[in-house]
Amino acid sequence: MEENINEQEKYILNKISNYLKLKEPVIHSSTLKESVKELCVARLCKSIGIKCQYNYKSDFFEFFSQVTAEAVCDKLNIKLRIAPDSLRLFRYEHINLVDRVRSYLDYESVDEAFIESFNFLDRFKYIIPTLK
Repeated sequence: MEENINEQEKYILNKISNYLKLKEPVIHSSTLKESVKELCVARLCKSIGIKCQYNYKSDFFEFFSQVTAEAVCDKLNIKLRIAPDSLRLFRYEHINLVDRVRSYLDYESVDEAFIESFNFLDRFKYIIPTLK
């Protein structure tokens, strides 16, 4: 993890890493929000078996990580807003995306929750251009 983060940020990242069952993750991001999103992409890649380098800033991973990072922070009672209002407060096809991913985290293992979240959010990738 980055050396230039403060103790509270380090605590938050460790709490999230432990919840996501990521041992000593390599984080390239320089801000707390980006680091949390990067952890969520790392968890997804681990869940689906990607072991090589990946672009955690691709459009889909950015979308995926905003939603899942917001849901993970909510689940762990971490007061950090990651997803924009358009993802946190609005519904698409009558579904609040963050709330749905949060429900996966409540009722499934971390692996299953991230695979379910990936499959679910893949249905909504058509909204990515509107988020830019």
